[in-house]
Amino acid sequence: MTGKRKVEGESDDYHDYFRNNGQAYINIIVGGSLYGRLGVRVSAGDGYELYQIPDRIIIYEKGSSNQFKDCGFIINESGKLKKSGTVKLMGFDIRFIIGWLERMMLCEGGLGNWVIE
Repeated sequence: MTGKRKVEGESDDYHDYFRNNGQAYINIIVGGSLYGRLGVRVSAGDGYELYQIPDRIIIYEKGSSNQFKDCGFIINESGKLKKSGTVKLMGFDIRFIIGWLERMMLCEGGLGNWVIE
């Protein structure tokens, strides 16, 4: 089993992405989506949500040398990371202003790469 897979549960559906050896990708960005420590795609319940990376976890990006820790990502209902535009989050309109991975990160607990309107 390789590639994206949807597992239907009793109350929720889960999305995984498997390597050629059958193991799920964990703590990695693949195809614009974030897969967490259990190999399940992270997604928002409704609209957009901030997903904070747990302490001591490093997120890698498939096909890149990028590594992320102590940060958060904006994720939509389909599990895609927000790359551009403006989103309403925590009562604020947040507009992205620089490169796509840097744009969606809230690192070191701040909003350094964002403009809040």
